[in-house]
Amino acid sequence: MKVIKIQNLQYLFMLFSVSLFISCSEQKKEIETLYFSPSFSGVSLNCDSVFNVDNKKWHYQKLQMYISNVQLQNEMGKWQSWPMNVSNYQYSDTALIGDNCLDGHNSANWQIELAPMPALTDMGKIRFTLGIPFELNHLNPLTQPSPLNDSSMFWVWQTGHKFLRIELASADDNWLFHLGSTGCSAPSVMRAPKQPCKQPNQVLVELPFNHKLKNIDFDIAALLQGVNVTMNNSCQSTPDQQSCLNPLSNIGVNSKQQVFTSHAQ
Repeated sequence: MKVIKIQNLQYLFMLFSVSLFISCSEQKKEIETLYFSPSFSGVSLNCDSVFNVDNKKWHYQKLQMYISNVQLQNEMGKWQSWPMNVSNYQYSDTALIGDNCLDGHNSANWQIELAPMPALTDMGKIRFTLGIPFELNHLNPLTQPSPLNDSSMFWVWQTGHKFLRIELASADDNWLFHLGSTGCSAPSVMRAPKQPCKQPNQVLVELPFNHKLKNIDFDIAALLQGVNVTMNNSCQSTPDQQSCLNPLSNIGVNSKQQVFTSHAQ
């Protein structure tokens, strides 16, 4: 009888292991992926790509951004949240995507993993925020989970994170654009504001979307429209700085964004 019981236990354990494996496999298959990619006038880029601006060859050294609050719209016009999974690149429906080429591609991540797609009868649009929610933006990065603990994407407690960090280089020049909140009131730079900043600089991006349109491009050419690309014309989101007017407008701060587009896989 003891042998039979042991065999029964072994059989039950085997069934449990198989069912657990199948369950995990099914859950893994259910993960939806939203793909992002950098481009220049429709041509895909990576760390080794070169593109021409004003008859000079450039490449990006750093291109990283925080995306939060992804939502889908149904045929009735109702928006529904599309929650993210938690990972080293995602936390509290906020994801860090992009690449730091100076880090040997160790930080490369161009996709967002989301929960199974909401049961919408007919999806027509997707929207997300380029930025981090105020309640998370000004917390101490040393005590935050990944990816909110990336010090290279943080200014100080008063202003919070850099929502977008793009840094370009040529043979003899550099240009950068760091997007983040400004006009933040706090007793010191080491203190978080209690009220939203005067210039939140969070960009709401809305694009066409369906089951096939799961690729989203970030067009550097569109961001640089009207920009004199030199180090002297870099921008750190200062609203009244002349060199910030065009990049802030192109990215969608107080205007219609031109940089993000969606297309089929």
